[in-house]
Amino acid sequence: MNYREWRESILARDNYICQKCFNEKKSSRPLHAHHIKSREEFPELIFDLNNGKTLCSSCHASVHFWIRMKLPYAQQGEEFPFRFQKNIDANNHLIFSQEN
Repeated sequence: MNYREWRESILARDNYICQKCFNEKKSSRPLHAHHIKSREEFPELIFDLNNGKTLCSSCHASVHFWIRMKLPYAQQGEEFPFRFQKNIDANNHLIFSQEN
């Protein structure tokens, strides 16, 4: 299996619907096949269908935002120092704002 086959299998399995916000392919946001466990840390799972899920571009970006924000703290054994409030905007996009 190659990446394109894996990606298409993930999207088809999930009926071309984002598994986070449930937007469909006909939305203006393109769909991505997301690796649940990172390709870098788990190269043996790159083409494992159980290690993928369909996300729209907005949800995919939010997942990777959290990974980038928390990773440096996790690597240093520190607690994440910020608290974020999770909201849904008028277009059903997941957005985050820092709590005061």
